[in-house]
Amino acid sequence: ITGGACLTACHVAAHVRIVTRKVLILTAPKDTSLSWSWTSPDESVNVPFAVRSVQELRKEFDLCVGGDGLLQLQKQGVLEDAVKAIQVYARVNPEQKELVLQTLKGLGLVTLMCGDGTNDVGALKTADVGVAL
Repeated sequence: ITGGACLTACHVAAHVRIVTRKVLILTAPKDTSLSWSWTSPDESVNVPFAVRSVQELRKEFDLCVGGDGLLQLQKQGVLEDAVKAIQVYARVNPEQKELVLQTLKGLGLVTLMCGDGTNDVGALKTADVGVAL
């Protein structure tokens, strides 16, 4: 979970093996008449967003969601179903970091958050284990 950019977060996640397969990022449409989609960083894969798509996509891809995508998942009412399928959360604000951790904890998972700034304090307190750097 980071406030950094999606592409940077996915690159770092690959280096530390948080993601090991091709990554798809939930992407806002460039034109408001279009819909959200799951897009690979090199744009070679583009899958239209559908509420049920998260569980299907996780079988073949690792998934990343930015703060705007997190809002979209909330609006669609699928955050709780999707949160365990997503490996990378990027460009999220402090409140969204807490939301992800609260949702994971609500599903019975044990959470750990590592943070290095004042923007991480809420998430560090929310996690079962908080590691301040």
